[in-house]
Amino acid sequence: MGSANPAQLRRTGCRAGAQTHTHIGPLADVLTVLDFGRPARRHYVFGTMLFGTGGYRSTKAIARGVEGYEAGYVKCARSSRSHLELAIGPATSGSRSRRATGSRGRRW
Repeated sequence: MGSANPAQLRRTGCRAGAQTHTHIGPLADVLTVLDFGRPARRHYVFGTMLFGTGGYRSTKAIARGVEGYEAGYVKCARSSRSHLELAIGPATSGSRSRRATGSRGRRW
């Protein structure tokens, strides 16, 4: 993800929900992985460095963005019988990320 902005992620979730309803059907089981970039820490606060030029975001900021995604998905899926399963977290590629995934991964 290049952003953790709740309004932007709400729009992204809405597009995903609408596509689910249109292309998969109202009884869909959907797994979505939101990858927010490599693990990072600023002043003892864990988070990620977003992909692109998004910069650092704390896990709390990411949680607010994910809530926006969920709200958008629910609004636009148009079916209470669709099931969304969300997986969120940092990327684990690269040598710095591999060293950081142990304790930081548990904090996620």
